[in-house]
Amino acid sequence: MHERAGVFLPKSHLLAKRSSITMGELRDEAFVVLDKKEFPRVYKYFMTMCKNAGFKPNVVASYPNAEVLLLIVQAGTGIAVLSPIVPVQGAKDVVCVPIKEGYDVTLDIIWRKDSMNAAMPIFVEAIQNLYAKH
Repeated sequence: MHERAGVFLPKSHLLAKRSSITMGELRDEAFVVLDKKEFPRVYKYFMTMCKNAGFKPNVVASYPNAEVLLLIVQAGTGIAVLSPIVPVQGAKDVVCVPIKEGYDVTLDIIWRKDSMNAAMPIFVEAIQNLYAKH
């Protein structure tokens, strides 16, 4: 499954009402990111996106999970570049604006077909339905 990365912004941000945005337009922003040690691939991906857009990001803080990160975005500390399917629970005043450049995010889901976990088929179906809408 493929999707485009998005930038999460507080609803009050000047760019929050845009239908899409380029990475270059974010060059002067303060960024909050997922912890480099916990999410090395996500961190590298973000840094590569910024480098390809011609700038080094101003990373003001890093956090151990997306939920906390989005609450920090909501508080106005910085903005975050993440997958647009990140759950926004509790961060009601945050929006995700798609990034125009072709930075596709690949999501692979692997599970055991013989899993006895009753939640597994429900989870797989929910993910498939989510991506069917894209």
